[in-house]
Amino acid sequence: MDGASSPRSALSNDQAPLPSEPTAAGPGGPYGGYDPARESWIPYTSSGYIGVSGGKPDLKTACAAGLSCDDPDSAWSVYLGGQFNPYLGLQLGYLQLQDADRNGGDTKVRGVNISLTGALPLGSNFSLNGRVGGTYGWTKTTVGAAVTAPSGNEEGFGVAYGVGASWDFDRHWSVTVDWDRHRLKFAGDEKKNTDIASVGLRYRF
Repeated sequence: MDGASSPRSALSNDQAPLPSEPTAAGPGGPYGGYDPARESWIPYTSSGYIGVSGGKPDLKTACAAGLSCDDPDSAWSVYLGGQFNPYLGLQLGYLQLQDADRNGGDTKVRGVNISLTGALPLGSNFSLNGRVGGTYGWTKTTVGAAVTAPSGNEEGFGVAYGVGASWDFDRHWSVTVDWDRHRLKFAGDEKKNTDIASVGLRYRF
């Protein structure tokens, strides 16, 4: 028929392009990140995620002269989170340090953390992130038999904060690099810094 388009061409012309998906850090980009329709395990949030990280800690507790005062060889954490919007969220986690040889005994550190999180997208697949909140920590300090340094168990809540970066290499997966500081109470000391530099893997629902 002259002057009339075929049903196939009419359908093709009427089709709208598919919408682009948001990146894991914010709006725009090829990978799926924040989406109000995506589930989360934390109430009042969406776009939930879980993650695991491991790295090297640095303890700032006091050391007796002439005795070994090593930092733990490793630390690891597991966490879950969700987003209030593409840029702000909430994260819960658990951290554990390998026992450290200090003052003729050892030092143990465990903790649970809650933090507000923020993300700053840098292009489609990279983002900077930050955290601020608190950690409820448990510490146990033992010393050698002839050492007069303080020992015992302590627990309590202290400020925690950190910064990092993530690379979203897939719709669901990201690699993370982070630095975090936890203010924890140790036997005989005021609250001391426990710093952890880590790398990790995060899965977004």
